[in-house]
Amino acid sequence: MLLFLPIKYWAADSPFFIILLVGWLYTVYFVNRHLCMPKLYKRKTVWKAAIWFLLSIGITWCFIIYSGNVSQLEDPFDNKVVGNARRLSVWFIFFLTTCFSLMIGFLTELQRHTAEKQAVEYEKDRAELALYKAQINPHFMFNTLNAIYGLIVSGSAQAETAFVAFTELLRYMFSKGTHDKVSVSEEIGYISRYIDLRKLRLNEHTAVVFTHEEDNLSAEIEPMLLITFIENAFNYGVSSSHDGTISIKLTVADGTLTLSVSNPIQKRPSKPHGIGIENCRKRLALLYPDRHTLNISDDGTTFQVSLSITL
Repeated sequence: MLLFLPIKYWAADSPFFIILLVGWLYTVYFVNRHLCMPKLYKRKTVWKAAIWFLLSIGITWCFIIYSGNVSQLEDPFDNKVVGNARRLSVWFIFFLTTCFSLMIGFLTELQRHTAEKQAVEYEKDRAELALYKAQINPHFMFNTLNAIYGLIVSGSAQAETAFVAFTELLRYMFSKGTHDKVSVSEEIGYISRYIDLRKLRLNEHTAVVFTHEEDNLSAEIEPMLLITFIENAFNYGVSSSHDGTISIKLTVADGTLTLSVSNPIQKRPSKPHGIGIENCRKRLALLYPDRHTLNISDDGTTFQVSLSITL
């Protein structure tokens, strides 16, 4: 800013005055930005900032008085003109520095406050996700154990196979369930083992069609996010006396995961909105805001879920 003023004439007459002025302007800048603005932004100790502003104006006025003793000219008229120009220049630089430092300080505090708020929201979201996972895992384990119990009670020879498959599912839950992300291929393997486990208890009246296509096996997704919709299809789409087909299709193409699940409605849940579906809605809203679409339809005979996630 000094370059906009006739500093070369000042420097020739009194370089010490220029050094003092530059040092003072830097002091004004750093005090306003790092001390005053944080207090003003939080509306704390405003009176201290007011005292500082009055003090800075007083010190600047001392510079104005001192500048009158610098480069006195022989012609009184010229001396008056140069003196007025110098005083106005000092005031101009001072107020410009003050405004600029306060603006930069305000933007810095605003950015810091926004970052802190985002960090708090992030930790809150992580806590909510942990709660939803803690609710889903027992829910999932109860339904799976109930299916194994049915095989044992019926004396099925597949009970031992089902138990081994269940241990594989548990291993995945405890080794991968706490991760933020897993590969899509791992999640598909987990879903396949779950479907094989549930199929052990089915008779000829229920058919299961599971297809999956992936163009990128390294794509990642939140673990155990899709299983609830598949579990729901088995819980309410299976009958021992009525024919029905459970259809599950999972595709990953161009960075988008699509899951389609449809099942005949063989029975209704005791509650209109189960904990699994609701938790999935909340997890999707937290993990993929504005990057997913979830459509659930129920025409009275068929229950269908269509989910799309931009990974």
